[in-house]
Amino acid sequence: MLKSFRIGNFKSIKDDIIFSMEADNELTEHPEFVNVLDENSKLLRVASIYGPNASGKSTLLSAIYFIKEISSGRLTIENPMIRDYLNQSISRESARRRYLNYSLYAPFEFTNEENNETTISILFARAGVEYWYRITVEFVVSEDSLVKIKEEFFGVKKENEEAFEHVFSRANNLISANEILEIIGASKLPISDHITILRHLMVNYADSNNNLVGKNKQNHLNYVSDLYEEIQSLRLINNLSSMTGRVFSYNGNIIRDHKDFIVSSLQKLDIHINDIIVEELSRIDNLIFCVHEVNGHTYKLRLEQESQGTQLLIYLLSMIASRKNRPTIFLIDELDSHLHPKLVREVIRLFNSKVNHCNQLIFNSHDMWNMVPEQFRRDQVWFTYRNDELSTELICLSDVINYKGERIRKDAKYSKQYMEGKYGADPFIKKGLDWYEL
Repeated sequence: MLKSFRIGNFKSIKDDIIFSMEADNELTEHPEFVNVLDENSKLLRVASIYGPNASGKSTLLSAIYFIKEISSGRLTIENPMIRDYLNQSISRESARRRYLNYSLYAPFEFTNEENNETTISILFARAGVEYWYRITVEFVVSEDSLVKIKEEFFGVKKENEEAFEHVFSRANNLISANEILEIIGASKLPISDHITILRHLMVNYADSNNNLVGKNKQNHLNYVSDLYEEIQSLRLINNLSSMTGRVFSYNGNIIRDHKDFIVSSLQKLDIHINDIIVEELSRIDNLIFCVHEVNGHTYKLRLEQESQGTQLLIYLLSMIASRKNRPTIFLIDELDSHLHPKLVREVIRLFNSKVNHCNQLIFNSHDMWNMVPEQFRRDQVWFTYRNDELSTELICLSDVINYKGERIRKDAKYSKQYMEGKYGADPFIKKGLDWYEL
């Protein structure tokens, strides 16, 4: 599970910001919203991010996901799409349209300082152990990659230990990984500008189940595999308005395997779908139909014909069901974009449930209806805003201090106070839009 994340010089973020899923021990509300792994790791199941347009809400989610793109080799020629782009097999304009997410990874632009490097630090936790991974990359466009690996560090800390144990690191073209070298019987690890040590170990020493050599023993390769699993658990769901049928065709098997849960959940949410039919066209392609019963007659609609909100719910429910017992961190951009506030509330409640032992939901939203004490602890609400340099700043509601020097009360009307500007992360509109200016 994600414990904390830190990044700087990334898109709208100039100076380092820190985002945390660690519960504030001083807060007393909703202890059931906290997943207690051990005494050192009491983690939140849900975090929400609010703020004005263009304040950096989506940037924060993409920054967290960026660590997965790097460690999985998706920004290198291992990715066929990136290979086409770097080999100029397609035009720059075509690449911009097809690979927009990749082309948008960049350092902070509103500065005269020349700095193309960003450092990411991420901390995961499991019962009894923490995994700290830090990496510095340079944004480039080379023959092999969109980023260049500069430094890398991985350490673990067991419960009740004070310091992190070194697993591997690289700096100044030198790699340190003594125990790993001993396990794999090598004298050194190769240095690559575009492949992380983490990726190299998983590609070269993992079996088909992502188990590394010697994983049955409590050794450093075991920790490497654990870290890789945690990073791979990140799931970014964005661009909901442009979600196409192709997305669903790839997930047809997942929808079919969990259709009873999906249909039952939809009906509880007052969405009248009686069945879901998945017709397999090939191993990776399916047609998906939603069945409606109206006045004694049965009708089938292609999933693409359903509303955007229904499509989103079916996708979300299928992903949640398929990952129930597999730790997953869902990063959802604009969860409320196609869902009624009451449906958003139910999604939040599902993740906040104490039955949820391993999944986390981090989402951004403009939905004020759900920013209430009944839905969130104060440490589950975050705000983004732009400072005078147009750089993204991040603050948690539990850290907001009022004019008396006191924390916001746990029974405060969060949404009302936010709209009144008491938290400082709302749009300041000097003058409204005016027809006479046309």
